[in-house]
Amino acid sequence: MWAELEERGLEALLAELARASPEDARRVGRNPRRLVRALEVLRRTGTPPARFPKRPPRFRYKKLVLWPDRAWLFPRLEERAKAQFARGLVEEVRGLLARYPRMPTALQAIGYKEVVGYLRGEYSLEEALLRDIQAVKAYAKRQYTWFRHEPGDVVYLPRGGEEAYVGFRDWLRLHFGL
Repeated sequence: MWAELEERGLEALLAELARASPEDARRVGRNPRRLVRALEVLRRTGTPPARFPKRPPRFRYKKLVLWPDRAWLFPRLEERAKAQFARGLVEEVRGLLARYPRMPTALQAIGYKEVVGYLRGEYSLEEALLRDIQAVKAYAKRQYTWFRHEPGDVVYLPRGGEEAYVGFRDWLRLHFGL
């Protein structure tokens, strides 16, 4: 599909999806990954993704969410990003680019995307690190938003570190006798 996208272009594949399902075409917008996935489903099943019924889960389950305070989490995210750069992230990405120059999905991953920009001369190494830290924090914020809207029986553990471990252990004992 990725080769076909490169060969035919986004507009042609989007038009194909729109003929089968205008709803799916609107949903994927101009996102190549979503477009490719929707067309994969359509071509393999003959049914557009939007026509698959929404089903409730087959099993009841309980959810436990680690919900550390941002004041606790964000400094750790920064340190983790700095450590990745110090341990050779730039060299790793340089090697991957040399071996696989066309990796559209992998090169969009947080950290890799920012290093690719540095390697292509778009900004400095320091700027790449700052962009990486900003992207990681933005991703964490999106996770907070996603979990905040999670339906059903959800228990949130408000801290990280040892407090999270103790909370998780106690939750398992309460609900599962472990």
